[in-house]
Amino acid sequence: MKRNWIENLKAKNKFLVFVGATLLMVIVVLITVSAYVYSSILLKETHKKTEQQMSYAVRNIDSDVRALQKLMESIYLGKPLHQYLETDLSGMSYTETNQVITNIDKYVTSLVSPYQYRPELTLYWTPSENSRVYYGESRTVQDSQTVLDEPWYQEAIAFNRHQMIWDCVWEDEQYRISIVLKLGLKEEKEVVARLTQSLSVVCDGARSVLDVERGQMMILDAGGAMLYSAGPDKRLSLADLQWTEGTKPEADWAGVVAAKVRGEDKSVYCQPYDKMNWQILYIVENNSFLENTPYLWLYMILILVTVAFSVAMLLFSSRVMTKRLVQLTKAVRQVDKDHLVLNTEISGNDEVGVLSSFLQETLEMVRQLIRDNQKIEKERYAMELQSLQEQINPHFLYNALSAIAAMAYDIEAYWIRDALLNLADFYRLSLSHGADTIRLQDELHILDSYLAICRLRFDSQLDIRMDIGPETVELYVPKLIIQPFIENAVFHGNAGSIQMSARCVEDHLLIMIQDDGTGMNEEQIRSAIAGNQDGKHALQNIQRRLRLRYGEPYGLSIESQPGQGTTVTLTLPCQRELP
Repeated sequence: MKRNWIENLKAKNKFLVFVGATLLMVIVVLITVSAYVYSSILLKETHKKTEQQMSYAVRNIDSDVRALQKLMESIYLGKPLHQYLETDLSGMSYTETNQVITNIDKYVTSLVSPYQYRPELTLYWTPSENSRVYYGESRTVQDSQTVLDEPWYQEAIAFNRHQMIWDCVWEDEQYRISIVLKLGLKEEKEVVARLTQSLSVVCDGARSVLDVERGQMMILDAGGAMLYSAGPDKRLSLADLQWTEGTKPEADWAGVVAAKVRGEDKSVYCQPYDKMNWQILYIVENNSFLENTPYLWLYMILILVTVAFSVAMLLFSSRVMTKRLVQLTKAVRQVDKDHLVLNTEISGNDEVGVLSSFLQETLEMVRQLIRDNQKIEKERYAMELQSLQEQINPHFLYNALSAIAAMAYDIEAYWIRDALLNLADFYRLSLSHGADTIRLQDELHILDSYLAICRLRFDSQLDIRMDIGPETVELYVPKLIIQPFIENAVFHGNAGSIQMSARCVEDHLLIMIQDDGTGMNEEQIRSAIAGNQDGKHALQNIQRRLRLRYGEPYGLSIESQPGQGTTVTLTLPCQRELP
């Protein structure tokens, strides 16, 4: 009695009661221990992956810087540019001078145009005393007098050999990479080329590699000043970065160290870039949350206890949950095969009880199907017996009618003889050697014999038209399936005109019979199909024959209205071979 409430629980609820709490404990403990065991491994993998990303970021920066270097080398080695710069402008007109400057502009523009973000390239020209230079609106060629006091210009002029001077300067409210180079020209002309590019543009490739939404990217110069910063914290500065004692990296050191940013633990990845004497930092959250947990043994004991408890609970719950299933299995094996009865009844509100009730209902449905099938077999046997009896009567009538027709011929009653011969042919064809299924063309021959008799009775007042598709004549149909409808139309519907058609639609044979007789209302249609009207039992028999032989959706349908005639549609399968 104490376990009744457990037995009435659904299997899902039993599983939740017996196993849910245990699995929850196991999951929590395993997650905690797994986090401790794998945190160091994950942390190392994270460090390794991030350090690789840092290396890729530095490579991207170096690629952009080397692209600027190649551009300066093109300026230094460009012979067409040197020819323009070495042109003697003394004695030239304004137009000629301006043309030289324009050619220089075009040449320089062709060098920087492939860049998505074009760097600024300027040539500072020191003309000779006799030359006249008209700069016009050129931004590429400028007078060196405007930059005589700039340190980078003085440094470039002071070099005896041609060497690129690299620097990162603050211009136009941002840091820009500056490359200065003195060009070696003839005739003692001094031209200094200066190329600048935004540091933000140079760092685009690095930003695409590093996840700046998760961490902060910073670039420091050799003096420790911050040149660039990108990330979620727009206000982060070097003052917010607190190095743990003894962990501040050197300028040329690569690796990862721990630090604090506004009191929060962070991991700082460092990677030097020697070409510009930069230190690139990447600051992210410290995710080693179990790195210093000293109680691993406690978690291990807890896991062992939890696993032992879980095994015991699983064994107990398995026995409770499978007990009623075993009972149901035994009951199914002991089903009375003769009467299909479940001898052992298992009640309850759980799945086993529902399954037992469903099994009882299924067995009852099977018993009912067996009874229905026996009834159908009895009806089919009765119909076959009736068919045999009906074959005997037409055979006798055929012989008798043939003898009477011979007698009518002897007394020269020819029209009586013709009627008797047509009637004899009708019964002879209807025999069909005892076959119940004949071709449609044979069914139409039977119908022709019957119509010949009808024409003798009604003279020329009966108009019958047929539209038979050629694809239908070789199809097999039940014998005497059409004649009853013609008989009903003539003798009960007072029809003067009858139209008949036969067509194959998809896999269905549709035979349609239309007349212009008196018609029927809905109640009369239902009574005719049910066989409740005098003389119209044949409709009920045809409907039963078709349903018993072919099943749904085959059969007959009637559409009619009083005074507007009747349309009967027979739907049969397109049967091209005898069953």
